[in-house]
Amino acid sequence: MRDRLREELRGRAIVAHNADFERHFLGRWIGGELSSAVYLDTQDLLAVAHPDAPDLRLESFTRSMFGTEERHRALDDAADTLRVMARIAFGAQGGEPRYAAARSALANYAPDSPWLALLAGAGEAGARTEPAGERSHAVASRVPARRVRRDRRE
Repeated sequence: MRDRLREELRGRAIVAHNADFERHFLGRWIGGELSSAVYLDTQDLLAVAHPDAPDLRLESFTRSMFGTEERHRALDDAADTLRVMARIAFGAQGGEPRYAAARSALANYAPDSPWLALLAGAGEAGARTEPAGERSHAVASRVPARRVRRDRRE
């Protein structure tokens, strides 16, 4: 199982909430080369899109966005991370002001941010309203991305 997971993740950008934990875990238990993989931390996205949040814990966002509690299991956490990302993407496509502000901030201060693609449509005329294609449902993507780091509130 470890070899198969290592092969599936090789060369992909890995999306995670609290990516430093995942980097350490995957690097130690799955394959050392995963320590140097590209990680996209949803805490960075949430810090920009939800600066008014009391904290950046995944469970706080699943509770506030969906009214559900986090189960603290790997698969459940991955699914919750995807749900939060999808909610942000649909909010951006629907023109919600907080996501337009986040897109503007990233465009001005971090123009190479991989999160700009997720926020596409925020504040733009003709924003898409249909779900993104199947590829957006992957936990890891072959699209190269640069790691964006921000100070985070825990």
